[in-house]
Amino acid sequence: MLNYSKETPIIFPYKKVYIEVNKQKELVYRPLALINVKFPYFSMNALIDSGSDKTISYMEPFGKMLGVNIEDFEGEPEELNGLTGSGKAWPKHMPIWIGPHRLNIPIFWMTKPYNIRTDYQMILGRKILFNNFDIIFREREKKVYFYKK
Repeated sequence: MLNYSKETPIIFPYKKVYIEVNKQKELVYRPLALINVKFPYFSMNALIDSGSDKTISYMEPFGKMLGVNIEDFEGEPEELNGLTGSGKAWPKHMPIWIGPHRLNIPIFWMTKPYNIRTDYQMILGRKILFNNFDIIFREREKKVYFYKK
């Protein structure tokens, strides 16, 4: 049995977001972490998605704000399908901070436009993140706990 009683977690409260269900807006709670990307002062709300292998964000506007250029991409584009819909995305390793902890992860930059009404600023996938943290979703509390491994 896991015992985190001597550990200090980083805790993020779930946030209220609107989703569209049957062409109706519905208010729901989602596990979103406020993370910092590249620079400690650039914060983004990131959906913690245990079903996604990749971390995803949008070139417009976030990649450009962070100074990501096409020349910086690592490798070939991939066709991604999921919460973001479908589209091409290019990987680029970037530092992110979860609380005081720095990770260097590949972020896949979507080229389709970001839609503030339907898209998340970032989706945090399993790769690297889940190797560095035990993540516990507490639905009843509406909180997510990050324990550094």
